[in-house]
Amino acid sequence: MGADRQRSRHSCRDPDRHGRYAIPPARGASGVHRPLRRRASRRPLTASSRGHSDDHRERTARCGPRHMPDGGSIINFGSESGLTAEINNAVYVASKAAVHAWTRSVAREWGKRNIRLNAVLPYIVTLMYARFRDALSPEDLAAHDKATAEQIPLGGKFGDADTDLAPVLLFLASDGARFITGQLIPVDGGLISVR
Repeated sequence: MGADRQRSRHSCRDPDRHGRYAIPPARGASGVHRPLRRRASRRPLTASSRGHSDDHRERTARCGPRHMPDGGSIINFGSESGLTAEINNAVYVASKAAVHAWTRSVAREWGKRNIRLNAVLPYIVTLMYARFRDALSPEDLAAHDKATAEQIPLGGKFGDADTDLAPVLLFLASDGARFITGQLIPVDGGLISVR
């Protein structure tokens, strides 16, 4: 069995001792901004967005219904990047747009099984964001921080995973969100609006 098939086989785990299931989160595509011509081969979306969304779609399709016969909640990670056009970021934008479309489509399909799918669009400090900041020149970093302070109404900076994102994830996974599905939920301090 090849490494990809071996990894895929183990990505749909059995329940833990409490009867809970874990579907590993989809890994994000590269967040490095650069012109498409420098990043792409003949198939610019193969390595990043298509591979990312295909892997995620396969895991969700295989694991969701099997482990949720009585319904449940699947939370995907989207991005505001999947809603906008961004210069030098086309592959990442496409990968996140695919996650958004997958979330909405499967929510409609699996709703009759009482399986809810939603996506959070976080603007949270992560390792990928730290690497992005580290790659900026001092001038670009200052410009980025200035723009962030102006664009994020609540606090003027990226949020914290524990205090800003985790409570939203817990809510979406809970029975309190039992009538919410197919939604893109920004957790971004007011940076974007989704309708």
